[in-house]
Amino acid sequence: MREKWRAEFTDGFDLWHLHVPRAALEEIIGRSNVEWALPPAMAAPDPVLASLIDALRPTPIGGSSSPLFVDQMLAAIVTHLASRYFQIGEAAAPRAGLGPDQEKLAKDMLEAVGRSGNRLADVASACGLSIGQFARRFRATTGLPPHRWLTSMRVARARDLLAHSNLTLAEIAMRCGFADQSHLIRVFRTAMGSSPGRWRREMIGSTLDTDDDGSL
Repeated sequence: MREKWRAEFTDGFDLWHLHVPRAALEEIIGRSNVEWALPPAMAAPDPVLASLIDALRPTPIGGSSSPLFVDQMLAAIVTHLASRYFQIGEAAAPRAGLGPDQEKLAKDMLEAVGRSGNRLADVASACGLSIGQFARRFRATTGLPPHRWLTSMRVARARDLLAHSNLTLAEIAMRCGFADQSHLIRVFRTAMGSSPGRWRREMIGSTLDTDDDGSL
């Protein structure tokens, strides 16, 4: 931290400046014995960090991206920085998953994201864990990171409504926690390989609605 930040650019660039306070670093990794051992000069590419930043680039912080997704990606970035560039003492023993009460509380709070404004830090705190501890234990319990689990639950609920209701895509998007109809279409196509309108027609031969992007 005593070094002045400097860089030389010879072409066009996108710049992300991330400031990670020690308290945030220790909260994310769930450790308090962090030694600041960052080399004084770094000039080597970091493809892992570049990939994590790329995941955030399409929907910048403060935009329409899910707060839970942004929290999770920032936690991943800090965890990577800690593991590669800092000394964090002895490796911690593998941790168990969430307890039954913690699992139920976490899932209830995650499914309320969007209505309650819950962030990953809120869910972790309610379970008595740091963000890093919660993310690891949640994945050990469910097999998925929190954001991916929530997305899978929303897609499953959307499938059920598409197959068993006359609701429009906009109504289904609202009921399932998607930002809007276009968000539902985008996420559903990624998960299912087909747009919601086409999936519904293939399942029940319905012509109730079509996707607003004209896809079949």
